Amino acid sequence: MRDVPGDRIGEIVAEVDSHVAETGEEPDDAFGPAGDSIRQFANPQSSVWAPRALVAPVLCFASGILLVTATLGIVR
Repeated sequence: MRDVPGDRIGEIVAEVDSHVAETGEEPDDAFGPAGDSIRQFANPQSSVWAPRALVAPVLCFASGILLVTATLGIVR
């Protein structure tokens, strides 16, 4: 189960079923072997970390703008 929540597993299975029903493809043909394609869902926490990854760049950008604004204010 690789610590993937049950509701997420249900969503993934529904997406695969829907795709197979719409296209007529075999799941292995569309998504590759189950063991290979399911690895992308093995870490459900990755989406939680995505916003945190933006904190440092946003703070650096804001700090840079403040620094430039303050420097221009002092120069004037």
